[in-house]
Order: sequence, then C-alpha cells, then structure tokens
Amino acid sequence: MDSSLYWMGISFAILSGIINNFGIILQKKVVNEIRAEVKFGRVLIKNPLWLLGLMMQLGIGTIFFLSAQVYIGPALIPGLMASGLIILAFGSVKIIGETLKKDEIIGILLMIGAIVLLGISGLSINISEQNLLDLMFIFRIIIFSLIVFISSIICEILQRKIEKYSGILLSIFSGLMFSLSNFWVSLLLG
Repeated sequence: MDSSLYWMGISFAILSGIINNFGIILQKKVVNEIRAEVKFGRVLIKNPLWLLGLMMQLGIGTIFFLSAQVYIGPALIPGLMASGLIILAFGSVKIIGETLKKDEIIGILLMIGAIVLLGISGLSINISEQNLLDLMFIFRIIIFSLIVFISSIICEILQRKIEKYSGILLSIFSGLMFSLSNFWVSLLLG
C-alpha cells in the first residue's frame, strides 16, 4: 500500500473519532443546560447546537470512518478512533466544566502512546482481497457474527443481574457491538 494513502487512512480514522466525540460534547452541553421541567425531546430537536452535534456524529464522523475503512481496513480504526475520547475528556473540562482526576490523566497519556504506536505500526488489512461469495467465507462470517452477537446478549443480561459488574459488562457489550458493526462495514465496503 502506498505510504501516503496509509497515512491518509490513519488521519481519517483519528478525525472520525475526534469529530464524533466533539459532537457528543456539544450534545452534552445542550442537555446539561435544559431545565428538568421542560419537554426534553422537543427542546433538543429545536436546538441548533444539539443538531450540529448530532450531524457531526452521524454525518461527518461517519464519512471519515468509511473513508478510513477504504484506506486502512478495519484493524486499526477502533483504536485510532479512541483518540476522540481524549477530545471528549478535555472538552468536558473546558466546555462543560468537569474535572479530570490523576488516574484519568494517566489513562489519557497511555491512550496517546497507544495511538502513536498504532499509527506507526504499518498494519493494514486490504478488505477487497476476499471473495465474498465463497461459501466457507460466508459460513465463517455467520459463525463470527453469531458468537459476537450472543456474547453481547449475555453481557446485556448479566449486567442487569450483577449490579457490581454492570459498568464492565456494558463496556464489553459496547465493544462487541462496535466490533460487529466495524466488521460488517468493512464487508460492505469490500
């Protein structure tokens, strides 16, 4: 793969994460400013800042995500999109007025290091090299999708029953759903 295309894919994945999480910050700012007695949904739909945040998440961020899929494949994108969490953390401090704890700052620094290492790793997967009509390939896709989906359902059920591990199980559930969507997007683009 051409080096410039690889770095363009890396940039698109990072931009997707940043734009997506900045959209979340804008939406969170609007939600925090709404009084409790107001009809919540109607106020959100009429607020241009909230709509801009939604457009950044679902529109602009998605375009960069799909572009990154084309250039570097599905392997690196989730890790690179995590760069947006750094923006989410600092944006929450600046725009919303939240505070960061010492361990959160250490986590951000570790994430920055991981993103740099992912970027220079040179890893990419060419999503157009597989014959999508091969029966064994289709069988593997179905098995993988079912395993991930069933695992997600199990995590969802367990997080309702075991309150102590609810946060961890929801995180695993979210990661599994994100990996499944990332997997299917790469197939559809291939």
